[in-house]
Amino acid sequence: MVAVTRDVYTDDESGGDIVVHAPVIAFTTHEGAHVTALSGEGIPDPGRSLHRALTIHYAPTDPAVYTPDPAADRRSGAMNIAFVVALLLAGAGGSGRRGHVVTPRKATGRG
Repeated sequence: MVAVTRDVYTDDESGGDIVVHAPVIAFTTHEGAHVTALSGEGIPDPGRSLHRALTIHYAPTDPAVYTPDPAADRRSGAMNIAFVVALLLAGAGGSGRRGHVVTPRKATGRG
């Protein structure tokens, strides 16, 4: 995670504040494409996710189609393969190419 956005809304019924955090992720594909995106879901405790490293699964034909996978380090290799196969079967691979998985290094710059 390279940044975390914070939006504050007022609840019309209670008048209280609603705070929504959204992590900004950045990764480089195996092909060398740099991707930066606002991640709306799939990351636990987004307000505390700055500089967190996690596994990203993406479609090789369009890296903008990605899925964060924060539990990947706790799963067995067989589960990772099953996830990629499920993506390919769902059509995320597009041209029949294999899916790719990127595990970015922890960010060293300031966010």
